[in-house]
Amino acid sequence: MKNILSDNKEDNIFFKIDIEGSEYEILSEIVYFQNQIIGLCIEFHSCNKNLHQIIKFIENFNLEVVHIHANNYKLPPPNEIPDVLEFTFARNPNIKGDFKGLPNALDMPNKSKENEIVLNFNS
Repeated sequence: MKNILSDNKEDNIFFKIDIEGSEYEILSEIVYFQNQIIGLCIEFHSCNKNLHQIIKFIENFNLEVVHIHANNYKLPPPNEIPDVLEFTFARNPNIKGDFKGLPNALDMPNKSKENEIVLNFNS
């Protein structure tokens, strides 16, 4: 990633990252090159185990979280963070709404025969 972005001087890059648990290995590079990125969709695995890394990434990444979707391939126990969360970030988003409850009508479950995982956010 570093080699590709070092050679590329564009500042309108959109990434879709789904690398099955290896996303943690490139988070610092994403932050380092964040000024070149306008959008990012990233799937985080083992969220309970890696929650501190996810929070640190969000705090250091200058794009805004515009959507979160819980992947329902493995339903979590009550009151636990889902194992896999899909985040979407955008630079200067033009989105109106709130995060009171997710999923929304555009989300699709990973396992179609299982219920979606509902995310609720307290203010």
